[in-house]
Amino acid sequence: MAAKMVSAVKNTKQRSSASIVAASLAAIAVIVWIISIDNHLLTGNAVVGSCFDSDSEEDFYIKGYAEYRSKKLEDTCSRDGIRLQQAYCKSSVKVTMTQSFQCPYGCADGACIALERNCGNGIVDYGEQCDDGNQADGDGCARSCVKEAGFTCKTVSVCAPGS
Repeated sequence: MAAKMVSAVKNTKQRSSASIVAASLAAIAVIVWIISIDNHLLTGNAVVGSCFDSDSEEDFYIKGYAEYRSKKLEDTCSRDGIRLQQAYCKSSVKVTMTQSFQCPYGCADGACIALERNCGNGIVDYGEQCDDGNQADGDGCARSCVKEAGFTCKTVSVCAPGS
């Protein structure tokens, strides 16, 4: 009789151990599944819960925006034209603003002004008010690509004496 009881206790322990192993494997499978779903959200592969950043996270020289669940935040310049507030996706589930970034050459239209201005090429670059294709003063658009006083510019490259 004692042998039967010992055998029954051993069988119960074996079944109990098997149940623990099965429950542990099921828990591990659930954890792997949750991590898999979370990774899709973090990489932006999921449609629901993803955040979109139009200018590659923290690109201070391109105006962009970050959007999550219809909440759209755009890059903006401070009133003094020196600092940039850069919108970006901190994670796939949160849109935030970085701390303001001080642009070395100023800020215009939601982006830092790049040093590579090419005044006199006929194209208005960041930080230029006009560009008439030359670097002559006295024609309404100064050699520094700033509108000159006393001139009216009908386009960014054609200025004439005004009243």
